[in-house]
Formats: sequence, C-alpha cells, structure tokens
Amino acid sequence: MSTARARLESLRHEDLAALHAAGHAPDPAALHGAMDGLVLTSTVMRELRLWRGKVFEPQADGCVGGLNRLGLGPIEVRRYRFRAYVGPSLFADRSVLLLDHDTAANPPYIRRFHDELVQIDDAVFLATSHYRVKGEQRFAAYFALVREEPAS
Repeated sequence: MSTARARLESLRHEDLAALHAAGHAPDPAALHGAMDGLVLTSTVMRELRLWRGKVFEPQADGCVGGLNRLGLGPIEVRRYRFRAYVGPSLFADRSVLLLDHDTAANPPYIRRFHDELVQIDDAVFLATSHYRVKGEQRFAAYFALVREEPAS
C-alpha cells in the first residue's frame, strides 16, 4: 500500500474531491476479503491509526456485507457491521457504493455514518464519510481502501 498511500496522502481536499467525482461505483460482488484502509483528511483519526480498513464478506442472501478492522499494535478486532450496495449518492447525481452502517447490531453512534465509495483504479477505492447530526449529514473524512495485489 506504500505507493498508493504516498500518492493519496499528498493530495489536498480539493484533489480528493475531484478524484472521488471521477471514480465509478464498483460491483459489490467483486469486493471480498480484507482491504487496507487509510484515513486521509481527519487529523485525529490519522494520528490515532486505530482504523485499519474493512473486510468484505458475501452474505447468504447474495448481498455483500462486512466489518471494520480496528486495532492497536499487533491486536486487531473486526467490529461494526455494514452492508454494501450500489445506490444514489446523497451529494451528486450519480451512483456510488454505499456502505450502510445503520444496522441493529451497531451502537447508535456507528449507525450515523454514511460512506460513499468509488473505485479510482484496479486496486484503489476512495470514499467520503459523513456523520448524521440532527438529521444533517456532515463531512467527516476521506478514506481509501487498497486491495492487496497478488504476489508475482
């Protein structure tokens, strides 16, 4: 992830917005397994480095779901379920992959997150994360997910 990390970390908010706008909604069925994550614009989340990414899992009903990867040092846990599906963006006239955390298994503060993911190249995905406060979506951060490339 180091090349993708360095490239993404060098981008400003405006550059990330343009890159996100140029991306396309990935096929949820093509997402599977653990993906490394990188918080790009939230200083607190970047410094803490507690969020490590997401893991995508096919569901029995044919949908795709998953869990967030959280950790400190060598310890990693997978928590906070989400469902992944293509739907309309709340912020632009286009389709995105929605990562819906509003499930009964999650605590209320997690259920308020609204993530819109797009694919920007074969192995890199860029998302906006918003947090619902009093019915209004407020921008929280850009984050990236990077799919592990198979070893050659």
